[in-house]
Amino acid sequence: MDLKNYIKNFIPIITDIRLWLFVFFVIRLETINIPPLDEHAWRQCITLGVAKNYLEVDATFYEPKTVICDSREGILAQEFPILNYLIFILWKIFGLHNWIFRLLVLTVSTAGLFYYYHLIKRLFNHNVSQAATIVFSVSVAFMYARKAMPDVFAISLCIIAIEFGYRYLESKKIKDLLIFIVLLTLGLLSKMPAAVVIPLGLHLIQWQWVHRRINMIIFLSGSFAVCCMATWYYIWVPWAVEKYQFPLFYPTSFSEGYQQLLAMRIDLQHRFYPIALTSTLSFIGFVIGLFVAIYRKEIKLLSIFCLSILVLIFFMLKTGGTFAYFGIHDQFRQRRDEFARHRIEQLDHGRGDYGRAALRRGDGRRVREPPDGRV
Repeated sequence: MDLKNYIKNFIPIITDIRLWLFVFFVIRLETINIPPLDEHAWRQCITLGVAKNYLEVDATFYEPKTVICDSREGILAQEFPILNYLIFILWKIFGLHNWIFRLLVLTVSTAGLFYYYHLIKRLFNHNVSQAATIVFSVSVAFMYARKAMPDVFAISLCIIAIEFGYRYLESKKIKDLLIFIVLLTLGLLSKMPAAVVIPLGLHLIQWQWVHRRINMIIFLSGSFAVCCMATWYYIWVPWAVEKYQFPLFYPTSFSEGYQQLLAMRIDLQHRFYPIALTSTLSFIGFVIGLFVAIYRKEIKLLSIFCLSILVLIFFMLKTGGTFAYFGIHDQFRQRRDEFARHRIEQLDHGRGDYGRAALRRGDGRRVREPPDGRV
């Protein structure tokens, strides 16, 4: 075989997204069994503290318990505890090992990247989806895909769900519809701000009258997922906060949220740049991609971006200072990655132990505590 044919046969292999995802997966297996002493140790310890209490104290699903920084030992008003419970089940089967929770989140996030590739390919083309997936992998996957946190876990479930929503439009198979409903519901319940990725499913709605039956099915399915999310976060969480006085996050009214964001505007600015956009190079790529999309009148891309921003603003106002301090920037990174790859295409054209451990880093220094003693 001559060199030309060898290169011709080799190119499809190195451009296969599955190879890149496998490489990223293997790289992230390094030190897979380390305890939660990396970034966001306090938040990982909260998640694992709930899972450990499921294992050692009470396995009642809707009563997530933990100990955070003090002597309160009650039900924690937190996200829907599906991730906590999955970790508990795996610990029950394989024993209490750190690699279990890391491998679980890593597997789900890798699956999310795989379906993200297919979703972007469906909306745009192969070159765009490949570049977007690789950029998305190195921006989020290396930072959050092994952590005991529901953020990337929830986003991945929503991305997979939206891809199966599009597959249902093509196949009309009830299996695809059920996967869409179940994963979208679990994703939104696991982390409410994961709703920011829903605009990727904007084109699930077919505007022709002839598609009214399919539109109604998709609309009712999505509404069911949103209603489940609203029931948990706007009914169960306030009830749990009032009864047990043990909140994980602090939803506010829109006016309160606006005042808090205004007072913490410097922290708010940092949520987007440099934190969410990671670096100056990333920021430049995002801005150039945005201007190129506007100049070329990429309506599909811009409509997804604008709708995502509107959803993000809603959550910013509802969480107020919590957003400004901690941020919800994984979802914003997706919009950045989409515009960046758009520019690339143009160029190519113990019980409670985890809770108490969260007070200190691995080097023994106390972590920075949020305002007003929030955790």
